[in-house]
Amino acid sequence: MKHSTIFWFVLVMFFYAALLFADDIALDVAAKSNAPLRTILRTSKPELNRMAGTSDSIVGIEAEGDSYILNVFIKSHLADEELANLGIAVQTRIGDTITARIKLDNLGALFSNPEIRTISLAIRNETMLDISASDTGTAVNWLGCNAQNAWTATKGQNVIVGIIDSGIDWSHPDFIQDPDSNKTSRILYIWDQTLSAINDETPPTIGGFSYGVEYPQSWISNELSGATTGKVRTNDPVGHGTHVAGIAGGDGSASDGNPPPPKYIGIAPEAQFIIIKSVLFDNQIIDGVNYIFQRAAALGRPAVINLSLGNHYGPHDNTSDFESSLNALTGPGKLIVVAAGNSNGKAIHAESVIAPGGSVTTSFNVPVSPIVNDIWLDIWVDSGDTYNVYVTSPGFSETGTQSPGGANTWTLSGEGSVLIENYNNTPHPYGDKQIFIQVQGISGGSVQSGDWSFTLTRVQTGGDGGFDAWIAKPSAGIVRFASNTAERETISIPGTAADVITVGAHATKTEWEAANGNTYYVPGVVKGQLASFSSIGPTRETPSDAGILKPDITAPGCVVASAISKDYSPSQSETADDGRHRVAQGTSMAAPHVTGALALYLRMDGALTPAKARNILRVYAVDDMYATGVPNNSWGYGKLNIQPGLAEFTAARNWNLFE
Repeated sequence: MKHSTIFWFVLVMFFYAALLFADDIALDVAAKSNAPLRTILRTSKPELNRMAGTSDSIVGIEAEGDSYILNVFIKSHLADEELANLGIAVQTRIGDTITARIKLDNLGALFSNPEIRTISLAIRNETMLDISASDTGTAVNWLGCNAQNAWTATKGQNVIVGIIDSGIDWSHPDFIQDPDSNKTSRILYIWDQTLSAINDETPPTIGGFSYGVEYPQSWISNELSGATTGKVRTNDPVGHGTHVAGIAGGDGSASDGNPPPPKYIGIAPEAQFIIIKSVLFDNQIIDGVNYIFQRAAALGRPAVINLSLGNHYGPHDNTSDFESSLNALTGPGKLIVVAAGNSNGKAIHAESVIAPGGSVTTSFNVPVSPIVNDIWLDIWVDSGDTYNVYVTSPGFSETGTQSPGGANTWTLSGEGSVLIENYNNTPHPYGDKQIFIQVQGISGGSVQSGDWSFTLTRVQTGGDGGFDAWIAKPSAGIVRFASNTAERETISIPGTAADVITVGAHATKTEWEAANGNTYYVPGVVKGQLASFSSIGPTRETPSDAGILKPDITAPGCVVASAISKDYSPSQSETADDGRHRVAQGTSMAAPHVTGALALYLRMDGALTPAKARNILRVYAVDDMYATGVPNNSWGYGKLNIQPGLAEFTAARNWNLFE
């Protein structure tokens, strides 16, 4: 028995070593993995050390002693105890889809286990008020979101607003109940996923999560009152999460009446918060959503969660583990709002239809500045088609042709290293196929600037002939498609999930007074228009599939003032006139307007479903001189209009008070 165990250990280690340093990946392993994980398997140990040691790694790898921890999605029907025996630390289970943390050393055994269907490495997502809460403008040009008129009915009491983001400044007065007297935090829990527990800290005490540190309201309030000092270590040096939280539910206390409220007040100023500070790996975002809903259920409260984040790796069609997990976690009293993304005008998407036996070349431009070291091209085609593919450099060097069923790497001298994966066995629920191209600088250098291209030749012709390509991490928004470009289907994942509320941005303000006394403005912005950066839908559309209409609605997202984190250093121009709020823009700012609106609705109906919430937002959305022809894939159903939807609940007397 002992000799058998040793033999098995040696066999697994040999298999792992073969995986780790292989130029190509075996087809059975490719069928179980995603492209980011296969990239890790091809990476040298020195490069793994560098990736795991950086705070901004684009994939879910962390250093742990001499080994590495991978943040992953796993599909398996095995019970949690059986998975634990395989070295899998289960965090969230949704049917057969599991978020987990595993050691890189265990991959060989997991790939060889037939009960493990897929292993997908997590990737990092990117983060995407004064006039915002006002009812300004007219029916001709709607500039507000009609929140103030709704406050006569409710301000969101006893509803939980969840924020998964860069953290929060828990000491900011906008998040303290009566900051001048009792110093009670409006934040019920903070789960900082980025910390390791010390002293009497622990990971969350609900849900079985095994990483990070949980801070309950009592700890935060004790810090605010001075009863303890230094026990709450979490902060928000990025400032994004604090700003987002302030839009959804800040109460404007930080201004001390100058300027008077509600100039910098959020949409649901009496809601309470549960905050997740995260590095934004998609599996950890799912853990955060699961945690917030579990905490809310334990308190008997409804909850709405804001995700002002996204990425462009994946089929954009509501089928990824990330999208399907979010869909499954929603339900009555459990709503999720997602920013549409800021990719409009950035030429990140290309598409075309290729005739049987035909070829199409798509070019993409690498700028001289900033320097680009790594490019991911994520290409999706119909299940019935296969393609040959090759890449051409700016100097007209070509890779070999990669036929279906394999992968290879070519070095184009002085210009870049090109990996083409064309495995033809992507684990997509409808059989659609992925072609993944990665272009990197040679020996850690930069990719040659200029026009690159890839050429697809349609070989097998049982499908619709369409392809969609996205420039994904880490160079989205820098590298641009130069042909076959389509400024549509640019909604970030997970805004492409069917059961989340996806929010685009429009402009309600173009200038602001800063703390230094100067007035600043954003040139080219017209009040009432769609924000130039707001991503356009639908979800992935093919000749045989119309996709899902997205976004669902738009909300104010230009020149929005909200809370400043004390750990963030704003410029003078972005600091608002009171010195405690700052100006920012993006669909990141639009989404929490809708999150706050849904918090008000949940106060009236604690069992509000995603479908009913979406329908109410759609019915009362405003169309005006700019938001025309709705519904469409730019505006969704129009501009956010909160108060009439709230009146719907009052008229129907359909609410739970949660007193």
